[in-house]
Amino acid sequence: ASDGRVLLDRPCRHDELGSLVIFKEMVVCDPLHRQCLLLPPIPDDLAASAVSHLLIERNKRFAECFLVPSSDDEEEETSFRVIWLLVLQTKPVAAVFSSGTGQWQVLSRSESLPGFLLSTWKVWFMSRHYAHGCFYWVSGSSEKLLVLDIRMMEFSMVDHPSCVRFLGDDVAIVEAGQGITLMFVPKPDTSRLIYTVWRNNGGSSIQW
Repeated sequence: ASDGRVLLDRPCRHDELGSLVIFKEMVVCDPLHRQCLLLPPIPDDLAASAVSHLLIERNKRFAECFLVPSSDDEEEETSFRVIWLLVLQTKPVAAVFSSGTGQWQVLSRSESLPGFLLSTWKVWFMSRHYAHGCFYWVSGSSEKLLVLDIRMMEFSMVDHPSCVRFLGDDVAIVEAGQGITLMFVPKPDTSRLIYTVWRNNGGSSIQW
């Protein structure tokens, strides 16, 4: 759910690659404006490319779909975007649906994402967070964060703050004033109510 809209999904085709459903039938409901929109399928070329990689990598994957929070430059109050994300072994593959165009735009990378293989497949992703125009995916490892800047529609890998935490411990990433992003990290061997708080510099490169 985001900005008063709800994204619903269900399997739209049989997944022969395992229990995780990759391709889904998606609908966005807007109760305030009494509207529902059934999204078109993921483009055939992107779907074919994803399947070819999955046949090689098998269970080494992670997939989800989610709404993008509205920005100040949205043309209409009823416009929205949805992201479909598939994380392969060496890179993320994604597509963005815009209600304005009624089409998907592919965001897949032809090359591997530097630093991605080391962090992602060591321990699985734990959670997704959003702050100041960026989505963050946190893994159970303390090495890297996968980041998607929705203004530039670009993926990157950034360093996790240099602090100790247990493998599997989750964190919270939230917005603060003046464009600052905060990360709350549980301290090991202490009460879950005690956290280390980090903040980035608010610049183009993230330094905690």
